[in-house]
Amino acid sequence: VYSSRDKLRREQERGHREYPDKYLSLNKSAVLLLPLIFPVIGVVLLTSFLTSLLLSSLGALPSGLPEGTLIELVLLHAAAPAILEETVFRYLPMKLLAPYSKRCALVVSSIYFSFFHMDFARIPYALVAGIIFMWINLALESVLPSLILHFVNNSVSILLMRADAAYTLVWVLTLSALCLQALL
Repeated sequence: VYSSRDKLRREQERGHREYPDKYLSLNKSAVLLLPLIFPVIGVVLLTSFLTSLLLSSLGALPSGLPEGTLIELVLLHAAAPAILEETVFRYLPMKLLAPYSKRCALVVSSIYFSFFHMDFARIPYALVAGIIFMWINLALESVLPSLILHFVNNSVSILLMRADAAYTLVWVLTLSALCLQALL
């Protein structure tokens, strides 16, 4: 006990600072795995688009976006949900369950995330997105990549809802192609 206290005191004197939570920062090995995220982004966006097509053909999509400027919509429907959902459904399971079982953290997180969306038609997409987001977090040992991916996914959804329907498929295929090209 004495030697560990002494070591801690020496590190503090030298200015060495330990980050109390490793899941809120990227480690050095994450840089090597970051290119793998690009095809995953393409899969998430393509899945989102295909789900939107299916739901619109079934008549299960909402009639439109709420009123507001684009900035308000992005803040309220992209940034806030991304921060809150990533905190509750990714960060907490990583912090509480991943030290014991990463597989358990992945399954619990994904199932809760999908059922949180409370719309039976959107549960399959939310389950796939939840698995992908948590897999990225566990691979990179950080919640930041999925937070950014979740925000981008929500923002793109908002932009696609406001865009003309004729350009939506071109938009999603272009983004998917860019993600694949970035990987190659």
